[in-house]
Amino acid sequence: MAPVAVFIVWSLVVGECYPLSNYSMYSRPTPRPLRVYYVVDGEGEPLPIQWHTGQSPAAITKTFRHYESGIERDIARGRREEIGVEMIKAEAGERVLGWLRELSVARGGSRPGRTLDGAIQLVEITISAPGKGLREEHLTVAADAGPASEGAEGAEGAEGAEGNRGRTGPANEIRTTPPTPADTPP
Repeated sequence: MAPVAVFIVWSLVVGECYPLSNYSMYSRPTPRPLRVYYVVDGEGEPLPIQWHTGQSPAAITKTFRHYESGIERDIARGRREEIGVEMIKAEAGERVLGWLRELSVARGGSRPGRTLDGAIQLVEITISAPGKGLREEHLTVAADAGPASEGAEGAEGAEGAEGNRGRTGPANEIRTTPPTPADTPP
């Protein structure tokens, strides 16, 4: 008990120190929407992507942002032709899906079921708080038909993310969560 009391007094004298600090990231969240990316199969079911590739959804999100910002930087510097935001996202998403396929092959080796052989899609979840409650939007950013379909179905896979724009279903939907009783003033 004495060490805890000493630590508390020391923290109060020195100022904000863990665990007695004010975490501004929680007390003053950003008004910008939160965007996270994950991978689904051809039917829209989430894949255990970390098992397949060793990469978490957080790493996938960072990699997507890296590719996206690289494309935007090249456009700003005049190295590339100007393209719209949706096309930038589609290209970055296609690069991420290719990277994930390579990782799954390297990680899967001879283990059956470990490689990403079928159709996969990269889905963006946008979570925002427009007033009371939360709004969650799912949008398919890019799609890859997979190496098995490069023959007769290859033309369908070649259309990439554009073939999924406006698609309805589990990957493209908007859900709104109503405010909880705690959010409602008495």
